[in-house]
Amino acid sequence: MEALILKAPDSEQSIPKQIYIVWAKYQRRPTSMDAYFGYRVHFVPPPFARWTALKILIGYPLQVLQTARIVLMGKPDVVWVQLPPNFLVHLCLLLRLLSVKKGPRLVADIHNSALAAPWLQVPFTHRLMRSFDLVLVHNEIILTTAHGLGVDKRNLRVLEDRSPNYQTVSTAPPSGRPCFVMPCSFHKDEPVRNVIEAARLLPDYDFKITGLKSRAAQQGFMDALPSNVTFTGFLPVHAYDALLAQASGILCLTTMDGVLLSAGGEAVGAGKPMIVSDFPLLRSLFGSACFVDNSVAGLMDACQTIAGDYARFAAQTAHLRDSEERNQRWLSQAAPIRQFLVASEPGSQL
Repeated sequence: MEALILKAPDSEQSIPKQIYIVWAKYQRRPTSMDAYFGYRVHFVPPPFARWTALKILIGYPLQVLQTARIVLMGKPDVVWVQLPPNFLVHLCLLLRLLSVKKGPRLVADIHNSALAAPWLQVPFTHRLMRSFDLVLVHNEIILTTAHGLGVDKRNLRVLEDRSPNYQTVSTAPPSGRPCFVMPCSFHKDEPVRNVIEAARLLPDYDFKITGLKSRAAQQGFMDALPSNVTFTGFLPVHAYDALLAQASGILCLTTMDGVLLSAGGEAVGAGKPMIVSDFPLLRSLFGSACFVDNSVAGLMDACQTIAGDYARFAAQTAHLRDSEERNQRWLSQAAPIRQFLVASEPGSQL
């Protein structure tokens, strides 16, 4: 089933030249869909990780120049761009005007934070999105939120995350001490402190929290850590995948309803037990997970439950990954979008 779903369109001649621009070091969502849609992903990471004057005054202009070079020299037919930052809407429309060839068509792929402060306050974002050919959100809750905030529903569509295509993982528990991995961006909705306190009370388990150490340190998470908690820093893809493969479980946590967790998709792709925050949306997407209320006691109980019954939870996740219903739901969202981008002209409607 995976090979069928992830194949590119049948006729190479019919595929428009597409690029997908992400202002980050790495993001799993675009790379999990590139084979299906046929775009090339360009990561444009910030030269400064912290929110400082240097990031705004020097980092952003450097990223703008790099983005302009990619678009103007690459001459794509379609440009996908991940939001935030929301001012990429303005930049893409400007680059379309400067483009030598007709177009390109524009696709905005909106993450939740693009619809919240501070990015929500970028002037004219929603009005300018009306000139985009497609505006994508990750779930029905955010679709309603986006429309309520003024995003034109004309070409507003849902495209959920696609689980990455990992190799099959054994349902046998990994060797050694139980190890739980928390993929993290250190946004305000991630209950990092509760995970640290749960780890303090589970000294026989290891906890590894990924993401930029500078952001973790800035928020004081690395102060007075228990010895069984490690902040790994931002890992290369191969090292991150290896860490997931050795995990006893993946912590997929948020305090906000409507957030579609990329960590959940990665856990499904890897066939790993999941500990997921208990919200209706996440229950509908990850029904095989162990759901928690994000409290220290709840996290402790979930880790102990999974460590004691790893094979059952891993098998349930693998079954979810391979289910035809899940795969067909994603295809039903993605196929019309792909067909539209292949067949349409700039400014047309889906």
